Amino acid sequence: MIIDFHCHLGVDSSDEVYERLNYKELKDSMDKWGIDKSVAFPFNGDDQELIEDSLDILEKSKEYNWIIPFLRINPKTISRKKLEQLLEKDFKGLKLHSRGQNFDIDDEKYFWVYENCQERGLPVLFHSAEKEENSHPDKVINVAEKYPSLNVVMAHFFGNHFPLMKIASNYPNLYVDTSMNSGTMKRKQAVEKYGFKNLIFGSDVPYDSQGVALLKVKEAGLNREDEELILHGNAERILNLNDNHSKNETKAGISQAS
Repeated sequence: MIIDFHCHLGVDSSDEVYERLNYKELKDSMDKWGIDKSVAFPFNGDDQELIEDSLDILEKSKEYNWIIPFLRINPKTISRKKLEQLLEKDFKGLKLHSRGQNFDIDDEKYFWVYENCQERGLPVLFHSAEKEENSHPDKVINVAEKYPSLNVVMAHFFGNHFPLMKIASNYPNLYVDTSMNSGTMKRKQAVEKYGFKNLIFGSDVPYDSQGVALLKVKEAGLNREDEELILHGNAERILNLNDNHSKNETKAGISQAS
């Protein structure tokens, strides 16, 4: 089993030429690289587009069970009632992009969002980047510390802020996806030198190849147990997936998707 925890679907409203990926393209990539399931959410867009595109992904996930749908919102503008209505649907988690929606991750104005997810047992995937003030990885750490029962996923391999590897294992509810940043040595170092076992495979497709992202994990030289945690074990745990998921369950008909 391999689960990609970081995939975009649809079209970025700011760039309709390059920043786009449809269902068939994602499934073709998954089949090429032996990936069984993908956590998917929309590209950037206006507030209503984020919700509508998330709902489209949710509906498609009922037809294509290799999609794990995440809700993407703007926490600055969504009402408590609207968020609760959306989370009552079958989304498996929440994706927040602090640069795209221009908000500070650890601003207490958004704590109610995290509390809502914590109560529902839904993980929150945060964009993170060392060079972006409102997305700095330290802010994700602050949320993980504030809400120890919330499964917090920091995207882009510590946001390229590698000093965090030394303290990350102090937060058992903190997970880090492997997308985009760094290579094999840093992945091995996080696990074996600093004892951080909560890495999760993510590609950030189409910004990076699923195959390249997967190779960085497989070539890191980790033992089988640690590699399996990264490729599917940690994701299965925080997504509450059943053990009976397998490639054989993948539904046909993807050639008709667009």
